[in-house]
Amino acid sequence: MVNPSLNMLIIRRQKELTSSPANRHGWYVGGLTLLLAASFGVICAQSTTMAADAPQSAPELLRAFKSAQYSWQQQEIAEKLVALGDKSIVAEMLPMLQSPEREERCNAGLVLAALGEDRGFHAVVAEMQDMSERPTTMTRDDGSPYVAGQIEQDRYFAAGTLALIGDRRAVPALIDLLKDKSLDYQAAISLGRLGDARAVPALRDMLAHGGEWQRLWAAYGLAKIGDPAGVPALAEFLKAPVWVNRRHAANALREIRDRRAVPALIASLKDDSPDVRNAAADALGEIGDPMAIPALQALTDDAATNTSGNPRPVRDVASAAVRRINASARSSTKPAALVKQ
Repeated sequence: MVNPSLNMLIIRRQKELTSSPANRHGWYVGGLTLLLAASFGVICAQSTTMAADAPQSAPELLRAFKSAQYSWQQQEIAEKLVALGDKSIVAEMLPMLQSPEREERCNAGLVLAALGEDRGFHAVVAEMQDMSERPTTMTRDDGSPYVAGQIEQDRYFAAGTLALIGDRRAVPALIDLLKDKSLDYQAAISLGRLGDARAVPALRDMLAHGGEWQRLWAAYGLAKIGDPAGVPALAEFLKAPVWVNRRHAANALREIRDRRAVPALIASLKDDSPDVRNAAADALGEIGDPMAIPALQALTDDAATNTSGNPRPVRDVASAAVRRINASARSSTKPAALVKQ
């Protein structure tokens, strides 16, 4: 049985360093566990920086796209191709919708959809719905091929890509994916990022009847859509028994930037986990409410560091949050003198 976990909220272009070995696609596989990440269309992978002198012409970018080692690198190049807007690449990109690499199909679909080629969008929807057997290099603990895990990984990637494409025609298919207990959380994330109110009834049902993991991401989806139940439900997960879920909730609230979450995030600055304290401080800095400054300044002596991702002392994250809040206040209509320096 697959035991998927997210090390960070799936938000676009966010990647986390880890010591686990990676396969070609940047997915971390340890026995039967898939380390899945996300966001709102990203893949958890070893983080690298693309060269500053990366090629910018359409033919050069297309060659780089085809030769990319990891799918998240391919998505970075896809973004550049989309920004370039050169439709001359469409004919050469279309055959990639039949690539033996399923994630490459999705990345090609992302580019094509953005360039107005509808076959790209439909190809990604088809990948998300495809449950047929396929070749895989994934293995179980006993060394046997793990085809079911490969299918889940590929469908997960497609669901995240649909959020990046941003076409609300994907909403019915994603609502249907909420019925799949192995991918319902990713469907909720993608539905939230698409922001379509048609998903609200299904997400509310998931929030009411799902397990803790499902309810967390249903709350995220509702909050992103703007449903009034979303932010309060998400803030409740700052009290979840598992610290990873508390951190996910803080990261989600950072993305949503709703000031109703500020009191709960301030309370989380006293969490037992430095990962949660850091996530809460970062969220408060992003939201920018001056009422959080005294609680953040109280962390001046907190030298503990987070255990996942790049280690950062809590005091440093809190200090950075205070600076961001003050900068936000100075750039707003509020007099800077009202904000404690």
